Amino acid sequence: MLDISDQQKHYRVYDYGDNLKPGDQLKIEHSICFDEQHANLAAFQNVPIEALQGMRQASADKEQVIFERLRASVSEWETQAAQTLLLDSAIEYARVAPVRHSANQWAVNEYNTSMMISNMAYKMYYQIYEHTEYNREMKTSIPVAWYLTWSVHTNAPDHNGYNSYNTKLAGQDRKRFTDKSEMERYLEGRKAAYAHLFAEVSPPIPPGYAKAFHVNGLLLPGYTLQGETPPPPPPTRPKRRAARDVRVR
Repeated sequence: MLDISDQQKHYRVYDYGDNLKPGDQLKIEHSICFDEQHANLAAFQNVPIEALQGMRQASADKEQVIFERLRASVSEWETQAAQTLLLDSAIEYARVAPVRHSANQWAVNEYNTSMMISNMAYKMYYQIYEHTEYNREMKTSIPVAWYLTWSVHTNAPDHNGYNSYNTKLAGQDRKRFTDKSEMERYLEGRKAAYAHLFAEVSPPIPPGYAKAFHVNGLLLPGYTLQGETPPPPPPTRPKRRAARDVRVR
């Protein structure tokens, strides 16, 4: 058989950004192309085509063996990468900070633009805009209408800096009133209608909103789902008695 192992380098190799992202992606892609400037086919001039095809098949078979060995290595990577992915998911869960809330007390929001009440599961806010018009007889601006905007949302913790799962339960934008006392009565009625959501700091989560309070399939600490028994509190260690001074007389 013709020995071609000592042939000069007659090809070029191209890779397409071999890369490893632990727990995510393994990328190895190579191709080769014939380089006629460095190739010497003189040794094959008098070789019958049947012999060349047989040599080609033998070389391709060796490639297949190498390929299967590489696939086995890739399978080994998949198993290890799955462990990295599992740990990444656990770290992602542990990084979620508890949600900020007002412990069911009405207070001005952080932007000083509206009133808000919140707990670990829900938040409600309202904002009043007073519309005034100039009165020429009184030579001053007087209120002629009041616009009320209010809403109730779930209040799940942020996940990776945002939370796209928070759900709006109810609300109205710029509801107009020409009587301030009527607007205030309406607002108090809205507060009373949703007061049951703000009776506990961590009310049980309805199944329909449960996804917002899970990260990677695990319920966040401090929450329970409706219909489930809350987990028992962690056992408390008995306090150590303070040592007494013993004086020898």
